[in-house]
Amino acid sequence: MTELSIVVLNRLPNDPMSKVQSSLPPMENLELIYVTPIVTPIQTDRVNVVRVNSNTLRIEYPSAPGGIETDRMLGAVHASGAHILFMDTHRQLLPYEITNMHTPLKNGASIVLRSKFPRDPEMSDTVALASTALNLILDRPELGAASLTRFPHGINRDVFHTVPREELWNPPRFLAKCVLNRLRVETFYREEDSGPFWDESTLSHILADHLEALREITEQKGPRAGYTDMQRRRNAKVGFA
Repeated sequence: MTELSIVVLNRLPNDPMSKVQSSLPPMENLELIYVTPIVTPIQTDRVNVVRVNSNTLRIEYPSAPGGIETDRMLGAVHASGAHILFMDTHRQLLPYEITNMHTPLKNGASIVLRSKFPRDPEMSDTVALASTALNLILDRPELGAASLTRFPHGINRDVFHTVPREELWNPPRFLAKCVLNRLRVETFYREEDSGPFWDESTLSHILADHLEALREITEQKGPRAGYTDMQRRRNAKVGFA
């Protein structure tokens, strides 16, 4: 089995595959999975998988509205590495960042997430607020705003024995299931020069995914997600003179 797969999700209007290939450091037992949308003249759901060379796969999928996480799931399905790192094409993945994610995975972590401010999340970002709330409800406040919605992050292949990789189409719910199953989730620090910019459609999609994650928690932990109501007397009647 390949030791490390790097899944690159292209979400830019152009196709920078050659630039991505040249930016990766030379490493033994490394696999590159490059996933990019294509525009087809006719409506189709066909996915093209092209073997570029011995350690590089190019996956082309039909571009369609409302399916922004299809690429992540496709990358995970075709990756053969024991450890899988996910990044997008908005910013280059630096060699030290590969090490910062790969090392915890080799040491037994199930998931490694990027965290800019572990104890002081980016409160100006709506997605960060949703991720922070989700982590609080999962009783993991130390994760701050860290989530599978933000890149880069890493997943140990063994996780898919507990939560199927096909469920990566909804990253917040996938993470919630991992935490509820007591899988080991760690963070690594990454400075970022600018935050993500979400258009209205993408933002709505991501927030809906977080609501699905909350529903998963309540289904497993009860309607109050494990929180007490402090023995509130719901049958008490208050009268006013």
